[in-house]
Amino acid sequence: MPSLIDLSFLSGCWKLEAGPSTQVESWSKPSENVMLGMSQRTVVGNKTVAYEFLRIEKTPKGEVAYTPYINGRQGPAFAWNESRSLITKDTQKAVFTNEANDFPKHIIYQKDSKSPDVIQVQLEGVGKNGQDQVMAYPMAAADCLSIF
Repeated sequence: MPSLIDLSFLSGCWKLEAGPSTQVESWSKPSENVMLGMSQRTVVGNKTVAYEFLRIEKTPKGEVAYTPYINGRQGPAFAWNESRSLITKDTQKAVFTNEANDFPKHIIYQKDSKSPDVIQVQLEGVGKNGQDQVMAYPMAAADCLSIF
């Protein structure tokens, strides 16, 4: 089981501009038991169409859980996936899984030493059509003051 300090590679602000929309995500530095994040998606005209508050925490049982609050409502909790995660000097990959959820089943954050200013956020699961679906968001490091 990781220490939340292992997830410090998420700390900071991240931004993806794709056509008329912008996705930003920010994460606090981890404490011993919690790490807080926020995600905001905007469109032309600076209108927010979706937002999330995010929490990664060490539970009383010592497990690491990821819980999103989507547009103000608590979403399903995701558990640390030990077998799919990798924390080394060159690669940081954190995978959170909820097999009972259709989409996403897996939330993946990955960063490697070859691209230190990019974090890959990936959602995997079963789409509305019943087929496997992957959504990838390569997010670049951003100045926190310029995006909020």
